[in-house]
Amino acid sequence: QMLPVLALVMLATFALAMPFLLLFTRHGEKRKFRSLCFRGKRMGRKFFLGLLAGALAAAIPFFAGAIITRSPLRFNSNIGSAWVLPQLLAFAFFRVQGSFEELFFRGWSFTTLGKRFGRWRAVPVSSLVFASLHIMPSSEALLTVANAFSLGVLFCIISLDTGDLSLA
Repeated sequence: QMLPVLALVMLATFALAMPFLLLFTRHGEKRKFRSLCFRGKRMGRKFFLGLLAGALAAAIPFFAGAIITRSPLRFNSNIGSAWVLPQLLAFAFFRVQGSFEELFFRGWSFTTLGKRFGRWRAVPVSSLVFASLHIMPSSEALLTVANAFSLGVLFCIISLDTGDLSLA
């Protein structure tokens, strides 16, 4: 029962954090919004392509699990509609959270560190901070941090190569 409420609160938290980051960048640092993410033409198209790529990436474990277990992809009628709302809220939350993380870590943090210390020094520092915020108390904590660090480095390289965050 608490999952939909918790998901809504967390969704609102990240959704409200984005405008604050943008306002700080624009008015606190006197930088344009474009300095954070999308450069060039067709920013809306790039955003939606990135959103689609993220949705497809999020669906991979679902389909991989169905293939590995050889179970058909169907909804259990015993669950009913009570299953749908938490799943949709969780999907929306992770998309908004991921977008905010990319804006913050690759858009703001990485570009700010890159201007001060050089881009290639900023890659590991930004990725280490990103990884440290993904530490979870478990027996796989080191693996989780290593995976988050590796993804941080990959996303920095992608944003350096493409010049924007649409694929990161």
